[in-house]
Amino acid sequence: MRSSLKRSAMLLFLKLLLLAQAPAATAGLLRGIADKGNAAKIRHRSEENVTTAVEEKSSILINETLKCPCRSGQFWHWRIERCVPQGGWGYECGFFPTEHHAEVCQDGLMCGVADTNPGRDATSVPQQSTTCVKCRDEDACPAGEARLKKMCPTEYALSGEACATVRVTLKVQDGRPLEKLPRPELRQASARACVALAEVEALLSFRSMPKVGPVLAANIVAAGDAEALKRASEQALELARAEP
Repeated sequence: MRSSLKRSAMLLFLKLLLLAQAPAATAGLLRGIADKGNAAKIRHRSEENVTTAVEEKSSILINETLKCPCRSGQFWHWRIERCVPQGGWGYECGFFPTEHHAEVCQDGLMCGVADTNPGRDATSVPQQSTTCVKCRDEDACPAGEARLKKMCPTEYALSGEACATVRVTLKVQDGRPLEKLPRPELRQASARACVALAEVEALLSFRSMPKVGPVLAANIVAAGDAEALKRASEQALELARAEP
């Protein structure tokens, strides 16, 4: 149950990230997609007398991994280009570029000034006076796995397929407006369609890669959901129209 909630939260994050960063053309694929588990009705794009309901939907699987150049307790030394142990209390950290200060010191320590004055961040004082000092409660220094996740970029491995089961309701007209028909004939049909990961990558003109970043992962997952929904809707509509 916990893993399912975590996956749903991650999918939601990725889709929101796509809407913020991805191209508008791809972001448009998300419009009109029903949330997983909800039978939200959407209007068919080309037929005003057709409504569809998503009965079931599953997305391309996402496996999140961290891309860390160094193991826990180490940091990447930018000048010598190798992993070195993080510094203990008193370790001189000021000569490192500011963007590396958060990685230089051991857990429970931060690169700053050894005093009790507010605003002791190393960026506001001369570099010579900055060392690894103990974190205070208000510093909220991350540690352990939480710190590693913050330091390391995240990659996503995708697998599987996107599937959707859609029920179509078709109101049959005889040339008169629907509101003037005494009893419109209703036809219903359901269909299921799936789209493999390779198909989605081809649709988006993406070269297949073992692991991708968050924006690209969001593009692929969203496009897979949209394409599966589109195919299932079209198939169900054809079945409903074919009913005698």
